[in-house]
Amino acid sequence: MNNTIQENLQKFISSIKNVTDSTFLPLVIVEENVKEPRSDFWKKLDSRLVYFSVEDDESELLIPKKINEAQKEGKRILLNIKIDLSEDSLTLFKKIAAIGVFDINGKEMQVAPGSIVVMANRDFIDHKMIYKNFYNLFSSAFSVEK
Repeated sequence: MNNTIQENLQKFISSIKNVTDSTFLPLVIVEENVKEPRSDFWKKLDSRLVYFSVEDDESELLIPKKINEAQKEGKRILLNIKIDLSEDSLTLFKKIAAIGVFDINGKEMQVAPGSIVVMANRDFIDHKMIYKNFYNLFSSAFSVEK
């Protein structure tokens, strides 16, 4: 990954630190011509960032738990979406974007402002996701391109 992309991602992640709205839900879009940043890259970018790859049904079920764990530790979580999300996960993101809360074990939890970042590949979003309004769930987007 070249220095310009790293610098721009650093600025984007740094700007999230100043967010005061718990409904703020940013999306990092990885363009087709870019190699996806690895998990260790994100850790170097922000030591408070926990990387979690959502790549199958089992990992998808862990999304609320992983968000909760990161929040309890005062960290941010980057959710790398690699599967078509279930209605439950889409509802979770919709609720975070609308009122800044998520449900875990039947209990509503407040989202810490700027604590969740979602990442996905543009080609995957555009061609493999069934939910066509995925982009609309997010308050801002950052495109990672060459």
